[in-house]
Amino acid sequence: MTMLPSVQAMMIAVLDIYADNKLHKRSDLMNLVAEYFQLTEEQKKIIKKDGKDPTYKSRCSWILTYFSSDKYIPDEKAKLLERVEAGVYRITSTGLKCYQNKELFERWYLKYMEKNLSKWDKSALDTKRILPSTPEILKSTIQFLDKAQGFGYLIYNEKRYSIQKSHTDEEIWHQLEIGKKIQFKEFISSKGNLCATEISLPQTIEKPPLLPIEAENTKPIHLNELVNNHGKFYQQWRKNVLENIVNTIPTINATTAPDDFEDLVFTILKLLGINEIYQFPRSNQAGKPDGIFRIGNLIVLYDCTLRKDFQSHKDWQIDNFTNRLKDSKISITYRKEIDGLTDNKKKTFQLTNLTKHAWIITRGKTEEIDSVDDVCVKEICLESLLQLLESRLMKNYFNEESLVKALTDI
Repeated sequence: MTMLPSVQAMMIAVLDIYADNKLHKRSDLMNLVAEYFQLTEEQKKIIKKDGKDPTYKSRCSWILTYFSSDKYIPDEKAKLLERVEAGVYRITSTGLKCYQNKELFERWYLKYMEKNLSKWDKSALDTKRILPSTPEILKSTIQFLDKAQGFGYLIYNEKRYSIQKSHTDEEIWHQLEIGKKIQFKEFISSKGNLCATEISLPQTIEKPPLLPIEAENTKPIHLNELVNNHGKFYQQWRKNVLENIVNTIPTINATTAPDDFEDLVFTILKLLGINEIYQFPRSNQAGKPDGIFRIGNLIVLYDCTLRKDFQSHKDWQIDNFTNRLKDSKISITYRKEIDGLTDNKKKTFQLTNLTKHAWIITRGKTEEIDSVDDVCVKEICLESLLQLLESRLMKNYFNEESLVKALTDI
């Protein structure tokens, strides 16, 4: 029997969707919830005996009403959603707190909702999606912060945690900056993303001034002493280098110039450890790929685009890429810089027994688009490459075989 997610599960989904702090229309919410749960066509057609609309749509409308209605929640501060105008809603500060904290949501639910759910599914609360996985306080340093866009991130135990203005106390947010040490709790969003919540600044304790005798006995540590002190110099040097690289990487997302985006992607691919990589000349480039690389038994013909609707513009281009890769060899003209001057060179790749990919590199998402004979066509989100780069930099052991597998499976 085909079942729908419980009402409680849909409540969590609605909070998750509105947690981006943006306005969402009632009509759009239906599609977002269907996408959230990946409802099948059969599930979308389920209608209760006494109903006219599909059940999942009526549940969404019911949840919107209860989360924002004066009738059911007379206390204005207890509402989880705010009705901005007809059919348009946004999350409240209470809604965000309930989204982030399981216990708070359970108390809110028991107080305002349970008595009104008799005609709906009374199964157990599906709040595991918002349960913080670590109740203890963690500490780390902010690696990147874009206050204008309201987001940033930090690294803890070689994992990235997002920082969002909408989930941070306003006074604390104004004090945050790159390199600032913070305290936080971990929470995992419904999509599996690690987030820093309940952010606070650690209290600093001022050290008393040194007594004269202490000052006399205090001498600077020379570099050679630090080098020989159980590798501490190397550890600090490595930490600084990695942090500096990681801090500059997210600025890629700020570019709006296609040529810049192409060059930045080229550099990221080289930083990953891909040595046999070539950029194509930019003259008469329309419909042609931006570059090609080979590592191990993997060869990738790639194109970079800032278009969100790239598929409607690049279908014929993708066909061209796959046709070129289906041959036994591919000849290219590539750019080569010598003493600051750019010259065009030619090269031929033998394609027999190679794993062949055609990539469209975007800011969207990473997914397989098509498979034509032995050529795999993928959209590759730049963020996926950045995460792979961070992983490579943070790990002590990451050989070519590991990189080939990661790129093939990305």
